[in-house]
Amino acid sequence: MTFQDVQQFHFQRPQLFYLLPLSVVLPLALAMVATCRRQLLCDQWTRRPMQVNQSNAAAWSSSKLLLVVLFFASALVAMAQPSLPSVDTRFAADSSEIVAIVDDSRSMAALDGGHTGQPCSRLKASCDSILEKIIPVVDGCPFGLVTFAGQAYPQVLFTRQRKTAQHFLKRIRVSDAPGDGSEMFLAFKLAWKYFDRADKERRSNNIALDHKRVVVLFSDGGMDDKELLTEVVEGCNKRQIQLLIFGVGRTKPTHIPVAQLSVSDRLLQKGEFYTYFDPVEGREVLAQTALEEQPLMVLQQGTAALGSRYQRISTAADVDLPRLVQGVETVSRTGEQQLFIYPTLLCFLSLFAAALSTGRSRQSKISAIDNLPPDQPGANAPG
Repeated sequence: MTFQDVQQFHFQRPQLFYLLPLSVVLPLALAMVATCRRQLLCDQWTRRPMQVNQSNAAAWSSSKLLLVVLFFASALVAMAQPSLPSVDTRFAADSSEIVAIVDDSRSMAALDGGHTGQPCSRLKASCDSILEKIIPVVDGCPFGLVTFAGQAYPQVLFTRQRKTAQHFLKRIRVSDAPGDGSEMFLAFKLAWKYFDRADKERRSNNIALDHKRVVVLFSDGGMDDKELLTEVVEGCNKRQIQLLIFGVGRTKPTHIPVAQLSVSDRLLQKGEFYTYFDPVEGREVLAQTALEEQPLMVLQQGTAALGSRYQRISTAADVDLPRLVQGVETVSRTGEQQLFIYPTLLCFLSLFAAALSTGRSRQSKISAIDNLPPDQPGANAPG
């Protein structure tokens, strides 16, 4: 380590050093409590002071106090994240960020996906499309996954690991997202948070915000409040987000099989298809669902200037994707060499040494009590 390196040494969280006085005050308070407790026990169980080497006892007490102070101080230093600027690191700065939004409300359990003779649910067709057509294209680029029903749920935060996204996509079930209904607007709000947070990180790393933002939407068009479509369009245009919209299912109404629903729904249903109570008719009626293309077309037309597209699909084979990834650029960035491992190691060593000294000090006190003359009450006192 050169003198120049020493000059560049810094802490990423220096505000934690305001707590440094506690690393001295707290051990002193603990030592005072221990001393009072020891004196109380001596007064209670013995009529005269135990024959203990006072100099050795004082030395052990001081060493324990210093070790505890060192433990707290080194823990604070480690949490403050000491660092040194490392050499310039070359890495690929991705020019695309993709968030997949998948509708997993009850209507997505309808079996009008797949080919004739091999039906599958709308949700399975959506997940298969992402696994087979999107994940291979965006490998290495930040990819996030959001599902929605009555609320939006972040299934996968931005990740560059293909296997992470595949793991969650294979395990998505109907109504995984909480709540009843189909709140598509909440899903877009959550996706915007993904992009806003990524932009903040790019600014902090001095990376230009000229990358491509893409939302891939899989839905049957069901939406509780269609008046919020205007806000969705405005939010996407503001952030320059291209929409690739895939309407899943068929326009012909169909029933929702109970076997494809969540466990809680299956327990409440008695028949083969999902029913609900209609307050107008005053009885249970069969639920029907069909692909509603009009809301999806509104989203596509409202963001058409950004290259948004709409396509109706039944299987993954129907998906026709444009080039999502524009390519990668290589930039230079000064990294950070983290040094917190050293104070962390010192923290554990001081804790281990303090534990050893405590055990030795306790053993010396027990020996002193055992060596008292028989005529002293403390000699036969319980431990």
